[in-house]
Amino acid sequence: MGNKIFIISVFLLFHLKINAQNYIYKGDKKYECTDTWNFSLNASYWTGDPKITVAKNSKGGYLMISINVPFKSDSIRGTLTIILEDGTIIKCLDKGVRDYVDRTSVNLYTLTTSEIESMKFSRISKIRFNIYRNNGVYEKGEYTPYTANNHKGSLFVSFNSDDKDYYDTDFEIYNLFDE
Repeated sequence: MGNKIFIISVFLLFHLKINAQNYIYKGDKKYECTDTWNFSLNASYWTGDPKITVAKNSKGGYLMISINVPFKSDSIRGTLTIILEDGTIIKCLDKGVRDYVDRTSVNLYTLTTSEIESMKFSRISKIRFNIYRNNGVYEKGEYTPYTANNHKGSLFVSFNSDDKDYYDTDFEIYNLFDE
């Protein structure tokens, strides 16, 4: 009897994980989104790697990027560039939709329907973004560019040789937008 309860419990937990839906919030509206991907930063920054999520809206989508920052005066700002595996480059303009919460800078970039279509069929390879700092030392603030690769960090441990060392962003975006 105990084994049956254990097996049913494991099945239910697995089933709930597969059917769980992720959301991001813009103001008081919520949007369905992919899992969060922890891309590997190609340079050292004080606090670690950026987190990337793509969400679905009625006119296309959003790309949300966040990174822990050491000071409130640091934030993700400026143009964000998405480089796809097939060589396509998508430039996202900063529309000022950002937040600072729990020592994390968050910025939301808008994606068009055609940009989403490109991302559905080619994996995100790299992202280029800027961290802006204005702590009173600089007259106008300072932008520092960073790139992050679609590569699961070295802390990602897998016992399955079929596991990939990158995130299947194209597959997740395809599934999100073709529901």
